[in-house]
Amino acid sequence: MRRSPFRHMMLGACLMAPFLLAGCAGGDEGVPQSFPPLRYTYLAPLSLNVGQIVTQVLYVPAADGSSVDAMSPESPLDAARQLIQDRLVAGGGGGIATVTINSASLTRVTDTVVGNISIHLTVRSADGRSSGVVDATATRTGTTPADTSPDAMRAFLYQLTQQLVSAENVELEYQIRQRLGSWLVGGGASAVGGPAAPIPVQAQDLGGASAPVAMPSTGGPTPLIAPAPMGTAAPMPQLVAPSQLTTPTPAPMAMPMTMPAVSAPAVAPEPPTVEMPSGSVGLPEGNPVPQYVPPPAATTAPVSLTPATSTPPPSAVPMPTPAPAPAAPASSSALPPLPAGITP
Repeated sequence: MRRSPFRHMMLGACLMAPFLLAGCAGGDEGVPQSFPPLRYTYLAPLSLNVGQIVTQVLYVPAADGSSVDAMSPESPLDAARQLIQDRLVAGGGGGIATVTINSASLTRVTDTVVGNISIHLTVRSADGRSSGVVDATATRTGTTPADTSPDAMRAFLYQLTQQLVSAENVELEYQIRQRLGSWLVGGGASAVGGPAAPIPVQAQDLGGASAPVAMPSTGGPTPLIAPAPMGTAAPMPQLVAPSQLTTPTPAPMAMPMTMPAVSAPAVAPEPPTVEMPSGSVGLPEGNPVPQYVPPPAATTAPVSLTPATSTPPPSAVPMPTPAPAPAAPASSSALPPLPAGITP
């Protein structure tokens, strides 16, 4: 059985179709397909001291075909309108603020796209006596990608628009704080891009009886005041001048001191000095002037260094005197004669 060539061609096309689809899908890998709207509600709004904010648009896209605003997922004009709505609010008062969008464009020049946003803001009080004006302009430039597919071009323009509006947001807030600080509720004390400035509170009267009293600094300890009982007014402290404050002087501490004995050194007498009169005193020539001859030094007897014997201290208890030894018996020849009538 002979098969038709057409049948073979159809079979080959069916087999190659999945590969062709995969190749087409592979060219769009890495290209974003989701483009969320650009919003700035995460930043603190700028509260102007006016009762109404009006936005008007003077921008018209170029008619020569160089404008690519419509190709961006979110055009610069829509992003600029949303920026004004999210960042500027009427904080009160009877004035009016007018915001004019002079430019919000994406212009293509060969392989380059230039983005530009220009905003003009005027504020005026209700009576027309006070007013203020600021201008904020931002510009960003990007080179078109090598991938010229519509999806790649949309992703490129979305990213360029996002950078452009972010730059315009910073410039607009900076100009308002620098030139319209008095028109901001709270004085515009918060930092650029930071939290909103707090609303000023009413001043509190500190002149009443309950107002704190500042005590002068005297350098000494601060006296303590007992708290007043509940339901009674605290007594006013009496202020004392620093010159009236007296500080007790501590008495000097008596400390025993023993002075060591100091003996003055012996000073040898100096020989007398004889002053001779000047000039001629009538002495014959050649007679020398008598000179002073010091007397010979006195000779001292040599001192013998004999070690002193230590005398023991007397005993507190007296020693007994020894008894005398018995005398030897006398001989009969040495005895005196016996009286008469007595015989030995």
